[in-house]
Amino acid sequence: FALAPPREQRFRPTTKLRPLQWTRLPDSSLQGTVWAASSAPAVPAVPDRAGRGQPAPPKPPSKPDLEQALADLGVFGELEAQFARAAAAVAAKADEGDGREVRLIKSARAQNIMIALKKYFKDFETVADLCDALTTVGRDSGTEFAYNEVLKCYPIPDEAKLVSAYAGDVEILRKAERFLFEIIKVPLSKERMESLQFKEGFAERFSALDQDIKLATGAFKSLKQSSSLVDMLKLILNIGNFMNTGTFSGSLNGFRISSINALADVRSAEGKTLLQFVAETVQEKFPDMLQFLDDICDVQPASRLVFETVRADIKTLQTELDTTKQVVERVRAHAETAAASAAVVACGRFLEFLAPFCASAADAADDLEQRSRALATLAQDVARRFGEDPSKTRPEELLATFAEFCAAFK
Repeated sequence: FALAPPREQRFRPTTKLRPLQWTRLPDSSLQGTVWAASSAPAVPAVPDRAGRGQPAPPKPPSKPDLEQALADLGVFGELEAQFARAAAAVAAKADEGDGREVRLIKSARAQNIMIALKKYFKDFETVADLCDALTTVGRDSGTEFAYNEVLKCYPIPDEAKLVSAYAGDVEILRKAERFLFEIIKVPLSKERMESLQFKEGFAERFSALDQDIKLATGAFKSLKQSSSLVDMLKLILNIGNFMNTGTFSGSLNGFRISSINALADVRSAEGKTLLQFVAETVQEKFPDMLQFLDDICDVQPASRLVFETVRADIKTLQTELDTTKQVVERVRAHAETAAASAAVVACGRFLEFLAPFCASAADAADDLEQRSRALATLAQDVARRFGEDPSKTRPEELLATFAEFCAAFK
């Protein structure tokens, strides 16, 4: 179904009126409701007062037109007379307490904004100064902002319309409304704050991913390079073939790597496991093989990584960086066309702060991506080295197998 066209309003007040705090019904929800009626409601009849010697008021138009009738009957005029917003009167009473301040949004919403921003208001002389810091230099202003909380305070479309339509004295607005009023004056303010939020969290996110890749790369390299680990596996192969002599499972040339943890399931008559027997044999007769425990010590912590999550986090980081770079270009374009010198200066400070970051962050993100691809290739090589199919063996499964064996062997 087609959305309803914007409602035409032919009559407008000549002065600001007190706002009606109602909630918009989405156009997509109008079909089948009273608001979708094809014709306007009938205009109520006006009592004929001619018999009292008074001139009769204008008769309603022949075709029902409620808006025209309200104008003709003077209803709009009465609204202006009785509900005009007396800004000067409010200003005079504003000092009597918050209850006399101008309120544009719901009290619960205003309270939530004040709770989130209270700790920041004290750091800045004016609300405008706070909004400037939030959208230009972030924590370099001397205040460490929790942007995830600040962005929850950003005005929704209906609030933005209410605040932008306000033409009274800004100083008599509640601080919550003053924040909304000032923040929407800043071009691309929400996008700037999201970019600053990304910048301030980038180093920590990069460091975590960098450590994950280094840890996993080191673990797989150790599995690929440890000669003592190969010796240990050959020892297990010989012991296993000896135990399985004359059976279908004997005389093997190799075994699936997951089989190393099956040693703990075989027990002697006295209850000793085959793993314990192998460990004692190595300690007493082949102590050099114990070097494998030190060689692949990174396998244990690396086995806790989920490689799909690491790759997804790198992709998300790159996507958010691309978005931030787009915001920088949009702010740059705005600065080139802005007429107000203050806006140009604010855009310039944002660009000086974010543009160099985007360049260095792009290099860092590209490096992460390259090392992530190299890690995937290394993991496949290691899987093949131990006779596993890389397409059927997840990297963390291979690491977990060796981690379990090392923990039990010790």
